[in-house]
Amino acid sequence: MLRTGHRIYTLLVVLFSCFFFVGTPKADNQDIFAYLQSVPGMEVEEMADPPEGYRYFLLRYEQPINHLRPWQGSFKQRMVLLHRSVDAPTVLATNGYYTSVSAYRYNLTRVLGANQLKVEHRYFAESRPDPLDWQYLTIRQAAADHHRIVQAIRPFYQGKWVSRGSSKGGMTALYHRRFYPNDVNGTVANVAPHSFGRLDKRYVTFQNQVGERSCRQALKRYQRNLLERRESMKTLISNYAKEQNWQFSVPGGLDQVLDYTVAELYFQFYQYGSLDNCRLIPASDASDEAMFSFT
Repeated sequence: MLRTGHRIYTLLVVLFSCFFFVGTPKADNQDIFAYLQSVPGMEVEEMADPPEGYRYFLLRYEQPINHLRPWQGSFKQRMVLLHRSVDAPTVLATNGYYTSVSAYRYNLTRVLGANQLKVEHRYFAESRPDPLDWQYLTIRQAAADHHRIVQAIRPFYQGKWVSRGSSKGGMTALYHRRFYPNDVNGTVANVAPHSFGRLDKRYVTFQNQVGERSCRQALKRYQRNLLERRESMKTLISNYAKEQNWQFSVPGGLDQVLDYTVAELYFQFYQYGSLDNCRLIPASDASDEAMFSFT
């Protein structure tokens, strides 16, 4: 039943896409800029300072808010294309959140000598419908976004396509491949978790067991120490923000910034850090500066 429902959903998306997006332009030896301009709903801006051997484009592509009822409205999805050649492979870089408008190339792109198409996830940064109807922020709607993008741009290129993503971007790549398995030739999903719900208790279980017990205890003690030194930490945060020319807009001001930072610290320590850092956790009698620097 699940497979049947999936096939029906995919068929409906394809049929309704015909309503919203009619046809794909033929490449016919066109220049990439001219080709992109010929794609219905595509805005194209060529950017300066591309990597050597590349051209660098900022794209905004009109997408349905609801792929099953495209007449309900649309939004512009932001993308960055690094074009090398029509014959090179293409890396479809799916992001789980916003995408930076930069000419950065992922390792996979460098290894393959590939074109790179980096896509911002729906409902983030510029790629936000107005109003924000959260019922359409789903993995199926996002997968349909990527499917339409591949349909629009892949015909220009003759090489293989590989999707890639990390963390939530890896999840995005997997879900796109799940619903549209023939859009790309391969998928490289890095550290892509599969959550069982908005609150998945397995994350808590993992954090209660990861690493050495002594390290977990030291890390929790360090978190408490930071909160006990709230005023000192807020002063150090403020000074550091001024040095970096940062401004905080989060409701609650520096108190909330500190609370968020401390709350996320335990998870971030094991997600991005090394177990070797356990020996570097400041003791309770460390100075304020030492406590702050470790964060």
